[in-house]
Amino acid sequence: MSLQTVTLHLPEKLYEQIRRSALSKNRSVEDELVGTVEAVWMDDDTAVLPDDLAEEITQLALLDDEHLWRAARMKVAPEKTERVQTLIAKQRAEGLIETEEEEVRQLQHFAHRVMLIRAEAAVQLKRKV
Repeated sequence: MSLQTVTLHLPEKLYEQIRRSALSKNRSVEDELVGTVEAVWMDDDTAVLPDDLAEEITQLALLDDEHLWRAARMKVAPEKTERVQTLIAKQRAEGLIETEEEEVRQLQHFAHRVMLIRAEAAVQLKRKV
């Protein structure tokens, strides 16, 4: 396989995140960037996700341990969970109006997003061990 050279101009803050991530894995910055690019472009797992969520998931690879732990511990606010439960109970009992159906979809989408981010953060932390 032939290799291509690419020159990137990165903001210092982003470069430092990548450098720290590479250092924690005993890798060069170049190897870290190649790994990140491969994860984005060669991983079909994110192909079925909405673009914004796929991007968020792949960005987790650039986080340090502290931020990965924060992501892994994310929770849906109790009031959102309670609201979904209330709406689902109402749906079973009498049905929902269109705005309530949309609210349920949005709340469920948010809960799924949190679950996926938590799972991927846990995978990233496991890889570092």
